[in-house]
Amino acid sequence: MKKYGNLGLMILVACVFLSGGMARQSFVFAEDKIAAIVNKDVITVKDLNDFISFTRMQYQTEYQGRELEAKLDSMKKDLLEKLIEDRLIVQEARKSNLKLDPNRVTSRINEIKHRYASDGQFQEALTKQGLTIADVESKIKEQMIMYYFIDSQIKNRITVKPAEVTEFYQQHIAEFAVPEERRFDTVVTEDAHAADEAFQKLKNSGSVQSDSVSVNTMSALKGGQLKKEIEDIVFKTGLNEIAGPVEIEKKYYIFKVNAIIPPKQQALPEVQERIYAFLFDRKMQEKLSSFVDELKQKAYIKIF
Repeated sequence: MKKYGNLGLMILVACVFLSGGMARQSFVFAEDKIAAIVNKDVITVKDLNDFISFTRMQYQTEYQGRELEAKLDSMKKDLLEKLIEDRLIVQEARKSNLKLDPNRVTSRINEIKHRYASDGQFQEALTKQGLTIADVESKIKEQMIMYYFIDSQIKNRITVKPAEVTEFYQQHIAEFAVPEERRFDTVVTEDAHAADEAFQKLKNSGSVQSDSVSVNTMSALKGGQLKKEIEDIVFKTGLNEIAGPVEIEKKYYIFKVNAIIPPKQQALPEVQERIYAFLFDRKMQEKLSSFVDELKQKAYIKIF
């Protein structure tokens, strides 16, 4: 076996002025270049590009613009390795003759479609990424084969004992302390005069009715959920007291504290489900990582 580690993937970019037909041939040739060999399977540059495009489509509804590009950039160096690992798992899964329900595949495709405003937008997104519906269907099938195999061979064999949950709680008890919480109304305006009027109304009647200010009801735990300037004010204000107006970043704020919930230590029954989920996920990642490492040790892998 040849180790691939951090060798990465170098993509050839032609810098020659070619005619339209020759340029197209050059592009097709580049897409057909081999990126890696995994046992008897070949991963082409097109496979890698399609994988990146498919990943982009999955993240497009969650991230936009620069945030999306930053997310993808942070992943790109690991995507070939991820693609190789996926291929190893799929190869192993196919040995067990797993059968996919076609309706599950269709349902998953429809789920992705529904993230877009219309079928036209979905098709446009596919075209923009250089994908076809067949590419998406193929990738979904591979993903489902992997998930089913991982469920049956790894996930379903993991157990977390009650004693493990208790031990984790006792060793990390400080992490389950809940800091003081404040529930409060906040008035925000860019007009200093409107802020003074709102303050007087709150002080005299306990409510604000005005088109020039916005009122929001909020809650926050002490220790970083609010900007420091706001937290300092809110957590120094007494119950039913009003603080402000105070100018923060060219806006005027008024705060009225409605409730103060003291800090408390969460008991084991309150957090045992969270601890169980954490320990289960940790074991899952450890088992999966170990399983993939074993597949790599037995596999022939070559990166070009």
